[in-house]
Amino acid sequence: MRHLASETLGFWIIFNSFNAIVFLLDFGFNSTFTRNVAYALSGAKNIQKTGISEIEIFDGKANDELLNKILIIMKYYYKVVALVLSLILVVFGTIYISSMLSKFGGSKLHLYIAWSIQIVTCFVSLYSQYMESYLIGIGRIFEVKKILFVSQIILLASTVVFVYLELGLIGVIMAQLISILFSRLSLKLILNNEVVNIGNDDQIDLKLLKNISPNALKVGATNVGGFLVSKSSIFIGGFYLSLPEISSVGLSYQVFSLISTLSVISFNTSFPQLSALRIDSRIHELKKVYYTCSKHFVLIFITLSFIFITSSEILQLLEFSEASFLPKEFLILLFFVFFLEQNHANAAKFLLTKNIVPFYGPSIVSGFFVLVIMIIFFEFTSLGIWSVILSQGLVQLLYQNWKWPYMVYKELNV
Repeated sequence: MRHLASETLGFWIIFNSFNAIVFLLDFGFNSTFTRNVAYALSGAKNIQKTGISEIEIFDGKANDELLNKILIIMKYYYKVVALVLSLILVVFGTIYISSMLSKFGGSKLHLYIAWSIQIVTCFVSLYSQYMESYLIGIGRIFEVKKILFVSQIILLASTVVFVYLELGLIGVIMAQLISILFSRLSLKLILNNEVVNIGNDDQIDLKLLKNISPNALKVGATNVGGFLVSKSSIFIGGFYLSLPEISSVGLSYQVFSLISTLSVISFNTSFPQLSALRIDSRIHELKKVYYTCSKHFVLIFITLSFIFITSSEILQLLEFSEASFLPKEFLILLFFVFFLEQNHANAAKFLLTKNIVPFYGPSIVSGFFVLVIMIIFFEFTSLGIWSVILSQGLVQLLYQNWKWPYMVYKELNV
């Protein structure tokens, strides 16, 4: 990042924010597919629209026929939404990027080439998402995480090489594409060993799709709310903040997002196990796994956040980047906002193991008010960057930060 101008870095952060649309257009099917694959692997003979009490189980053996039906639906779904994503990015994404060019002093052609590569990267990432979801659902978590880890090393190495070759933003985005291609091809090799033949699109079980869709769409609505809460800061901030300010906000948010991701590795890898325990009504073991994951989350999040906040100024003195992290007072507030956000997200994911989605409505409402309050702060106050953090923190604190953890603790008799 030291070799990228702050303006270029600002556009890179904006480009990366479009990656959130990949998550958004998944529309809840990722976790739903993973959960249903875990059900089928546990021997479920069918999938209900909501709840698990009526699922017909268990002969102790994996239901291979149901697994294959789910996989066919997964592949078809991600192909369709990847094409929709490409259309959205080509039309509306390009319009947004063009509207920001007045703030950019570099080559416009360079920027548009980088944007074209970004569109291809998003397409490949979303289209191949079914492989990761399926493999995690059948318990190949270690292999998946190992591939994703290696892909991040390839991303880092490729970025360093391309930046030193002075390819600028094109080089950074090319590195992301290379990393995605490596991970997807590697996952495909593992999937081919697990599944001899994936059926065609015309073999889709429409009844099964109808049973899977309701909760998936509810999770998708939740994702929309999450997108408004966490990503609208970059898009809306782009109209009110300078590119260096966007760079500072984006860098700080990305570090805390990385900390959040690392802190919930235990939760993510245990999700298929939690689903299996739930469907088998082994509540004591369910409670034990959840507590263990929660302890890991708290310990890792607090430790990494402390290291980041205390070393952020040192990194700046070492000229880690032309752009700076936010000052410490902002970072401390971000710590609390992200910690509470991830804590209630963990609780919400635990509730998903019951095949219910009680939080989709509040998530949409919260996302809407975060957006509105942020715009009000920008328009009628001089809070500046504080507007981004306070709008998210205050709205979430009113309901979601406490509601879903409370429901989990109540269920587990804490």
